[in-house]
Amino acid sequence: MSSASIRNLTVASMLGALGLLGVSVLSVSALAQDHPVSVDNATLREPLPGKNVTTAYFDVINASGKPRELVAVESGLTDRVELHQHRHEGGMMQMREVSSVALPPEATVRFEPGGYHIMLFGLSERPERGRPETLVLRFADGETLAVEAEVVSVMDEKGQGDDGHSHHHRH
Repeated sequence: MSSASIRNLTVASMLGALGLLGVSVLSVSALAQDHPVSVDNATLREPLPGKNVTTAYFDVINASGKPRELVAVESGLTDRVELHQHRHEGGMMQMREVSSVALPPEATVRFEPGGYHIMLFGLSERPERGRPETLVLRFADGETLAVEAEVVSVMDEKGQGDDGHSHHHRH
């Protein structure tokens, strides 16, 4: 084979590889547009001794230009997972179950002590530090997003006060 033929073959191979790379980049870009919601800082509190109730917290980022709505969270630890919100009512802090949480376009909604949070009741097994747990977020349009939550102890959360619960994860 002549050196000119080898050069042409190499250039053709490189163009083919770049074409594949371009397809991959387009696919990743399209995938990011198809999945405009992401989650950061997902944690699940280790239950207090003798309790089979716990809470989960995370940040939901809606990077899309349209509103989304979180309607449920599921866990393999229990069949009873609820969306909750703390609110000031009549000078008192009240915790209430909510049917959904609005996710405004291009915004982050924090699930944190004293605000929106996830309650898991009647745990079938005890989550343990160092073993992540999967939470599945379900949206109003039927879309789901699986999230790995780090199991943490309330004692590990510096600067986080008691959230009042100690007494009572696209397909």
